[in-house]
Amino acid sequence: MVQEVRHLFFTTKEVIDALDGFRARHKEFLPAGVIRLKGVAKDGSVRVEIDMSYGVRSQRGSFDIASNDVLRSLICACSDLGIPLPREGKKSLAGSVAGVVLKVRVDLAAFAEGNDVSLDAFEHATPLEKAS
Repeated sequence: MVQEVRHLFFTTKEVIDALDGFRARHKEFLPAGVIRLKGVAKDGSVRVEIDMSYGVRSQRGSFDIASNDVLRSLICACSDLGIPLPREGKKSLAGSVAGVVLKVRVDLAAFAEGNDVSLDAFEHATPLEKAS
């Protein structure tokens, strides 16, 4: 099966920006405050610390964010940045020391089904004809 695979790398700052943007849309996602990324797991889940201020009182809290929530945050960030993602693409995450990788896989055979594409001429072409 032929697949298209894209890897989009998000730095630590870009992951924080994505989480912050997602939090702005979904107030219940994380408490208000300054987010600091403390660690990234292999599956793309992250641990953050948030400095929360309540008037004169401040508090620091640690939160583990599941890979599914990180994925939703990065998809929203892609939309905000104008980075197109195929709706039918299978999306997954991988963590790295320097950030998070968003992987997008699309089964190209699904696109060919039902389309009026004939490969007969290509299958019978000589190597020189195929190259041109």
